[in-house]
Amino acid sequence: MSTNAEFETKVSSRQFKMGSQAYLIALYRLHLKDRKYAIFGIFMIFIVAIGLLLLNDLRWLIIFFMILLIVLPMVVCFLYYYYGLEEWALFNSQNHSLTINKNGVGVTIYYRAINSQNEEESSEKINEQQGETSDINERSFVIPKKALKEHEIWGNALFVRLMNINKVLKGFIWIPVEAFEGVEEFKEFCNKL
Repeated sequence: MSTNAEFETKVSSRQFKMGSQAYLIALYRLHLKDRKYAIFGIFMIFIVAIGLLLLNDLRWLIIFFMILLIVLPMVVCFLYYYYGLEEWALFNSQNHSLTINKNGVGVTIYYRAINSQNEEESSEKINEQQGETSDINERSFVIPKKALKEHEIWGNALFVRLMNINKVLKGFIWIPVEAFEGVEEFKEFCNKL
């Protein structure tokens, strides 16, 4: 009887994944939400600087564009690698499903492994098989309930911030309504968080 009671406490979602644009917006809202006025201020300073630099000296405009097109993308790339590739954030952009029970949120990631090639095969055969993949593999891990912190509603999805024991932000869970059979199942999943 205890196994049936434990089974009844689980709520699972279908397989889903977050789009790349939504993932970048989530990273922005997660890490730069409190700094949006500072970013807007810097942007406005740049706009005013362009106007003043055009009147003064063209060399300063070239330096401005070097910063805008070379340095700024490198900084954004660094932040993406630092925050976006955390295990507790990256799974959102991959095909996955969520299961909630009394221990926490179980995440199962689904991926296709590429077949290994023998070195002795001809180059024609290698070219034909490069796109082929094997069966779908799974990798699972559990996010403990202690790590689940702030909850927000973003459009038609629930956004949950994840923090470790030292209260350092480690990632997020994005849970859309479409990942469930219906709105009632989504509400049940959210209530168990």
